[in-house]
Amino acid sequence: MKKANPIFRTLDKLWEWIIKDRAGWRCELCSDARNGLEAHHINSRRQLWTRWDKRNGVAVCQGGCHDERKVLEWLEANDQKRYRWIMKQRATVHRGRIDLKRIERSLVKQY
Repeated sequence: MKKANPIFRTLDKLWEWIIKDRAGWRCELCSDARNGLEAHHINSRRQLWTRWDKRNGVAVCQGGCHDERKVLEWLEANDQKRYRWIMKQRATVHRGRIDLKRIERSLVKQY
C-alpha cells in the first residue's frame, strides 16, 4: 500500500480546521454541534485541484447530514455561487502540476 504524502496530511488538517472554523464549529446543514463534526469534501478528495479549496468543503454532523445529496441540495439553496463553482469543477478536466507549497502557504494564511 502506498503511503500518503506527509504534506497531504498537513494540508488536510489545515483545510479541515478552516472549514469547521468557518462554520462556527456547527453543522452547516442543521446547526447541531453535538453529533461529531466533520469537514466534508463536496467534490472527491481524489480531485487534487479542488481538494484543499475551502469552496469545496462543508462542515456536517454525523447525525444524518453527511450525505452528498443533502449537501448538494443545501448548497444549491443557500450558496448559489459556490454551487455553480462546484458543478463547474465537476465538469472540468484539470491538467498540469499542482503547487503544494503554494496551497500550504494559502491555507496557513487562512488559518
